[in-house]
Amino acid sequence: MLFDTEKNKEGTALLYIFSAYEELENKAIKSLDDDGFFKVDLFKEHIKDLEGTEKVFGELAIAIFNNEPFSLETFNELSFEQLNTAIEAIRCLKSNKDMYDVDEQQPLILKESAANAAEPPAFLSQTQISDMLQEKGIDLDRRKVNIYYKRGHLPPPNALIGAIPGWRKDTIEKWIIDYQAGRILQRRKRD
Repeated sequence: MLFDTEKNKEGTALLYIFSAYEELENKAIKSLDDDGFFKVDLFKEHIKDLEGTEKVFGELAIAIFNNEPFSLETFNELSFEQLNTAIEAIRCLKSNKDMYDVDEQQPLILKESAANAAEPPAFLSQTQISDMLQEKGIDLDRRKVNIYYKRGHLPPPNALIGAIPGWRKDTIEKWIIDYQAGRILQRRKRD
């Protein structure tokens, strides 16, 4: 799949989305011109009958490629893992470093960049925080983690998409240390 050189970051974000959703990748391949260049208008036509998550990511891909606004309310339908995919695609677009470099031999083909080998940022959901706490011997299930969050006993989320909060792992690890040291209001034990 080829992109014009001025669409490097947009192409990076689209390739990230397409790698996560095979149906979208197939629609993108059908949206190539005779020279192998991605044509967003063809892609828009090919995804018009999609529904659910694939429709959301197809529309996000179009908005990213065209540098158009995209309503965050659309993300309310997504699971936490799907939100991470969307956030990472947007990060690819806004990053100062490209995930893909322009290949010197074939300047219109994107290749994976060695400069960006770091893992994409991941955010923990309340369920994942609860699992982490259980592993450390702290008896807070997902419902109790939610109560702690609502009462302000958890650190502020590092990401908030719609109504869904997410935390970096290091933020929660520091919070656990503070909790175990008694610096955080601990839940009352029932008699």
